[in-house]
Amino acid sequence: MTSKRTILHIKDGGGSAALALVPLGRGGSKGLATIAEEDLALLQELGLSLSWNRMAGTGAVTSPARKASNSYVQVARVLLDLGPGENVVYLDRDPTNLLRSNLDVNTNGHAIRRDRDFLSPNSKKWGAIEHLWKYQP
Repeated sequence: MTSKRTILHIKDGGGSAALALVPLGRGGSKGLATIAEEDLALLQELGLSLSWNRMAGTGAVTSPARKASNSYVQVARVLLDLGPGENVVYLDRDPTNLLRSNLDVNTNGHAIRRDRDFLSPNSKKWGAIEHLWKYQP
């Protein structure tokens, strides 16, 4: 059974940036992640599933990845293409804010892998995704 997830497309407060609000958990039960539309398109091209969830404890946004040792990857790590020893720093301390202006890199981190290595552009799609276009000024 697949759950329907609706991605809401909006403009930022100034009306200049196109953003996407991606539901976390089934039906958005764990909130929404904010990401630039161009970054969402990049992640889709890389083969990242849009069935996003949140990691218990840290709240980091994750996506299923069958090839990964724990069956998921962190969306921010994929977006920034981080490798071993690099961790994401959320400048506003909100791990659901995936705007590049909120993301930084700790080069003294404890990560042991590059999450992009577990993606494939031809991988199985996880769940139906509906895009709702609603621009707000």
